[in-house]
Amino acid sequence: MNYFKLWTLTLVLLASPALGIPLSGGSEIPHPEKIKADPAGFIRRIVINKPKALKIKIEVEFEDGTKNYFDEVIGGDGIFSSVRKYVLQDEAERHAASPAGFWDCRNVVLLDKATEVLSETYSEVDRQWTMVQCIISGIDQEAAYKDRRRPITREELEKILYSWSDNPVAGAMISLILDQPNTQGYSQWEHKLTPTYASDSICIMGDAAHAMTPWQGAGAGQAIEDALILDTVLGHITSREEISAAFQAFDAIRRPRCQRLVDSSKETGRKYVVEVMPVIQRH
Repeated sequence: MNYFKLWTLTLVLLASPALGIPLSGGSEIPHPEKIKADPAGFIRRIVINKPKALKIKIEVEFEDGTKNYFDEVIGGDGIFSSVRKYVLQDEAERHAASPAGFWDCRNVVLLDKATEVLSETYSEVDRQWTMVQCIISGIDQEAAYKDRRRPITREELEKILYSWSDNPVAGAMISLILDQPNTQGYSQWEHKLTPTYASDSICIMGDAAHAMTPWQGAGAGQAIEDALILDTVLGHITSREEISAAFQAFDAIRRPRCQRLVDSSKETGRKYVVEVMPVIQRH
């Protein structure tokens, strides 16, 4: 069983160059420390190319003008992935991320601070952590923030939680949310449908492949599953010519499951906001 080494090239993509492996011409591709790439790793261009001297077919150009050649490229570069645009080609715009119909605003505060504001009742259980994430979320009435976020004020939060006006938790949560500079409300976006996760020797994973709403807390877990399956399928190849088949297997295994979670997460959000929260408010 021959494992191809997967190198992390910057923070936005995983790639597998034949680093240090002698090629037929006797030349070698530089060791990763010798590869100069923009620290932010923004990809400007991906080109399928076959330089005769290297016999490797993927050329990646970064925004700083750096070019490098790889056996395969795995894009884990987030919801607005550059690699995704290459994989989907003419379908990329049609299947770009879009609003899912929810918004939220968040803040992470010290447990002692949350206890002080919310009362001891909410810290009776030993939770064994010192930070608490406070979230206010709901249906997005302005479903398309142009930049996905906007400033949010106390007055707006009080209006949103008007039906909780006689519940001290509402006021406490608003105070905790606003205990940060420049509080923002964020529109939750998702990939409603992705026709494929792979094209030839290039594939996408994580939010680049299947960005989803947070209502089932499944997004990070799905990225971990992606990594496990990629490790498994790439672990069974014995030549560069088999990379494309490995990525097609990854697509066949992962895409149906991830699509179910994209859909079920949104449905969970709808049920919670529309059905569960009104019941809690009445009690």
